[in-house]
Amino acid sequence: MNDKALYAKNIGDIGEGMKKVSVAFGGASPTKINSEKELTSLILNYEVSLRELQKLEDNFKKVQAPQGFEKDHEKMLLAFSEYVRATEDMVSSVSGDPKSFISESYSIAEKRQQVATQKIVITTKELGEKMFSKNK
Repeated sequence: MNDKALYAKNIGDIGEGMKKVSVAFGGASPTKINSEKELTSLILNYEVSLRELQKLEDNFKKVQAPQGFEKDHEKMLLAFSEYVRATEDMVSSVSGDPKSFISESYSIAEKRQQVATQKIVITTKELGEKMFSKNK
């Protein structure tokens, strides 16, 4: 497998993992919390999912970009790390105790997560176009 194909596979694997984890975080839509029971369930899902995201981030940091694509890779890794930090803040806002839920902090972190997601999507598209264009 050539460097570009291997890189694309590795990034695709991370993307698939991120997609699975994002389901636990409510997908792309804002999360609605209407009861303490829903919040308790959300906390448990988030804690497990956050650990999975952190593992994906560790794996992402180990991926080697093909020559000439290092800057794009770093840009995408930075966006992914922003996503993970925002997710950590979302989890912190619920802090394991439904009575201490801080909805404003949660909403801000959720918006940061959405912005990071957009950066990842845009960077991935740009990288794919550069990597597999006929000129490269």
